[in-house]
Formats: sequence, structure tokens, C-alpha cells
Amino acid sequence: MAVGILGKRIKELRQKKQVTQEELGKAVGVTTQAVSKWECGGVPDAELLPSIADFFEVTIDSLFGRTEEIKQNIGLAIRHELIELADDEKYEKCFNYCWSIILGILGQASTSIIRDIEEMYEDDINQFYSRIITDKGYIFAKLSKDFHYFFLLPEVEEGNKYDLPDEEDYQKLFQTLGKKNMMKLVLYLNQRKNDGFTVKFLCKNLKLEEEEIENMLHELCNIEIVIKQEIETEEGFLVSYCLIDNPSVLPFLLFAKEIIKQPYMMYPIFYDRKKPLLQK
Repeated sequence: MAVGILGKRIKELRQKKQVTQEELGKAVGVTTQAVSKWECGGVPDAELLPSIADFFEVTIDSLFGRTEEIKQNIGLAIRHELIELADDEKYEKCFNYCWSIILGILGQASTSIIRDIEEMYEDDINQFYSRIITDKGYIFAKLSKDFHYFFLLPEVEEGNKYDLPDEEDYQKLFQTLGKKNMMKLVLYLNQRKNDGFTVKFLCKNLKLEEEEIENMLHELCNIEIVIKQEIETEEGFLVSYCLIDNPSVLPFLLFAKEIIKQPYMMYPIFYDRKKPLLQK
């Protein structure tokens, strides 16, 4: 049964990819007659199976019709692969999976997209961004020679009710961050080891007046970016501050950068959203 399925599957994939038997044969190093024989019930040599699978961008299991089993176990397969990788390889591999998601959503255009991306890298383009925005959700990604990121947000059932704060809370946050020297302080605090700091320490390193630093720290306490604490010493109580760990700061800064200045290179990009970005 597997033999018949293999030939039928090769023919199905070839026709879907819109290539001739001759083109497939050249790609994997056999004659047109050999491909024809496969599709009529013959069997490729075992060593050709990886080349055939790569040409069609499928797994070898898929050539034998085991697609449903692959779909059921793909999450488990990814998990096991990541477990086996060294720590310094895990995140790059995860990002490769993210790009596979983008290409899968875009469908048949993915082959040309991969080629275009490779050409962009050959042309020494430093970075480009991908955007997929539909009524089903959002995907934002950046591909760079220095670093990458990927953001996926599926549409919720009742519109974009993402439990956002009231506009007054946003105003409080942005008004605070928008004050003179405030971002200088926030960036500095996030660029150092979070082991506590005093007003005098910040005055020395940021070259700012003590009163200004105290006022800014008070406002950052109000929006829960830093916390005030007292440490008992032999000389009495020492007032210090500690940055509240919040991993959202870096994504916030990265996406704020895209608002400050729209990215220049957008590819691949697909916009097919008929709903507003935010719904009441």
C-alpha cells in the first residue's frame, strides 16, 4: 500500500507545485522516465527520498501519506528537538519555526518569499520587517542580521477586547515617561544590574540634581516601575530604590521604536483586515 501511496503523493505534490516531470527529475538527479515510472507505481531509490521531500518542502513521512499523524505530533516533535539542542541554539531554532508559521499562513507564495529573503541578505540589507494583519489576527516580525523578534496575536472571539487599561491609565504612564530626563533614568535603570540604588548614586552617574532624581523616582513608584525600600544600617535607616522586574519593557521599547519611525523595509507584508484595529 505504501508503494502506491508514494507514487500518487509525488504526482499530487508535483501538480500542486506546477512543475513538470522533467523539472522534478532534474531537481533530484533522475530522468523524466524515472519520475513517470514512480507516478505509475514504481519506487524511488531510498537515498532520493530526502531530495524529493526537500524539493516539495515536506517531510519524508508526508510522502507516504502520514500527514495527519505529523499534524498531531508536530508540537511534540518541536519540543523534543528543542530539548536536544544546546542552549545557545534554542532561540534561533524557535525563530526559524516562527518564520515557518509566516510562510505557512501566506500559502503557496512562500517559495518565492524564501528566495526573495535570501536575495535581500545577499544584497546586504541589514533588516526587514514582516506584517500579516487580517480579521483572524496579527503577526509582526523583524528579521535582522543582528537580532530577530516575532509577535503573534490571534483575534479574540468578540473583537479586540484584550483587557486594555482605561485611557486615563495610559495617559498617566505616557505623561510620566514624557517628562524631562525621565526616559534617561528609566533606560539607565534597565541597563544595569538590579541590586538597588540610592538617590546619591543616581545623581553621580546621571549628572542630575538630587531634587529632580527624587521627584522622578517618586513618580516611577506611582506607576510601579520602581519600589522604595528602607535598609537598616549602623547609622540608621537608608532609603534605597529597586527596579521592579518587568520583561515587557524591552518589547514596549521595540514597538515604540516602530511608532516613532515607521520601518523602511517591509517584507513579506499582507494586509486584509476589514475590522478596525481596536473594537469597542
